[in-house]
Amino acid sequence: MTEHIETLFEQFLQASDMPQKQQAVLTASLTLFAEKGFEATSTRDIATAANVAEGTVYRQFKTKAQILQAILQPFTEHVFPKAMNEFLQVVTQQQKMPFEQFLRLILRDRITFLLQNHNSAKVFLGELFKRPDMVQQMQALFVTRAQPIIADVIAQYQRARQLVDWPAERIMRYIVGTVLSYILPVLLTNHTAKAIDDVVNESAEFLLRGLAPTD
Repeated sequence: MTEHIETLFEQFLQASDMPQKQQAVLTASLTLFAEKGFEATSTRDIATAANVAEGTVYRQFKTKAQILQAILQPFTEHVFPKAMNEFLQVVTQQQKMPFEQFLRLILRDRITFLLQNHNSAKVFLGELFKRPDMVQQMQALFVTRAQPIIADVIAQYQRARQLVDWPAERIMRYIVGTVLSYILPVLLTNHTAKAIDDVVNESAEFLLRGLAPTD
């Protein structure tokens, strides 16, 4: 399953008691911040995209920084935890397959996720590099929810002698680093994304060699 962050964000807004105009402002702001950048987006741009008066934007949010914070808070507290839980369901449901097949499935899932959510990921990562508190919050989320499940899966493949006998954290870092080496240039610059099949095949080839059992 590949989740659309914008859809999860919309679901959060709709489930909240937030007025419709405020929802429209946040949705429009997310799109504009990704397309134009935070600094280049004006409140007039936001008002036009949200189909509200510019004064309405100011009544709801005193500054653009408050708008950004109103986007980031549900991302870290609701949207990304939900997306992570859905991904972990895929991990636990598919762990019976051979490691190479499992690795390719997970690589395709996460690479597709990041590319399809390019706009949202661009906004979030741009702020993540500036906000140590957000980094700590996301690290805590991963450590408490994802790491134990993924570590169990890694141990299963190590027992089956399909995976190198390294600490689980080292293997996770190796896989994540490989994926990000392809994705970050796309998210943070105007670098053109390679075809997903090519990225999956190149990543899998590299990782399967590096993570192969040594005996």
